[in-house]
Order: sequence, then structure tokens, then C-alpha cells
Amino acid sequence: MYCAIVSVLIFLMAERWAAKRFSKKFSELKSNAVAGDIMAQYELSLLYQYGFPEQSRLAWPAEPILRALFQPKVKNSQLAITWMRKAALNGLITAQTKLGHMHVDGTVDFWDPVTAFAWFKIAASNGDVDAKISMGVFERDMTPV
Repeated sequence: MYCAIVSVLIFLMAERWAAKRFSKKFSELKSNAVAGDIMAQYELSLLYQYGFPEQSRLAWPAEPILRALFQPKVKNSQLAITWMRKAALNGLITAQTKLGHMHVDGTVDFWDPVTAFAWFKIAASNGDVDAKISMGVFERDMTPV
């Protein structure tokens, strides 16, 4: 019984430490993105697209196992698109390709194959192999029979 209580206390202390570290890391990432760091813009976009733990819930001290399983995620597709577009416009080839995929997979409000093709073409002209493959698929699908 004593070991279980100590284990839970250690888990809760580690979780609070991780929450503080994540909060600091996120604010550094955001300030670097605002300052024009293209990798920070790209990483921030991915955080907004796929979600990150809700700040107010990270330090909530109840049922650590259930909280780990059902941790709510904060997602914002508009901010994901905004930061990805900034990284792509600043020349990050991976962001250009990813932005094309975001227009295809529905991250934006509507499916936009023309804009996706344009971003794939830009990334392909910069040497991205994935973009060349995606562009080839789109060319085949967009060509009238």
C-alpha cells in the first residue's frame, strides 16, 4: 500500500514538472515563430493541427490513469493553416508539401485540389520527392479523359 501511494505521488510530481516544462517550451516556440523562425512556425502548426494537452488540465490532481487516457486535446485548424502557410511562404519545403496535403485531407474548411496542386508544384520545383509524387497523382486525376 505504501509503495502504491509513493508511486502515485511521484507520478503526480513528474506530471506537474512536465506540464510546466511543456508550457515553457510552447511559449518559447510561439515567440520564435512570431520572430520568423520557420522551423518554429512549422512545429507550431503541427501542434495546432494534431492537438496538444489542454494547459488547464495538465495540473489537475485527480485519477492520473484516467486523465492520461482521456486527456482533452486543443486543436485549431485555422491556426494550423496560418502557421503552415507562413513557414511555406518563408521557403520551408516540407511546409509547402504539408500545406498541399492539408488542402487535400480536409484540414482547411473545404477540399481544394487546385491550391493543393499549386503547393505541390512549388515544393516539387524545390526538390521535394513527396510533392512530385502527389503532383503526379493530381495531374492524372485532374486531366480530362
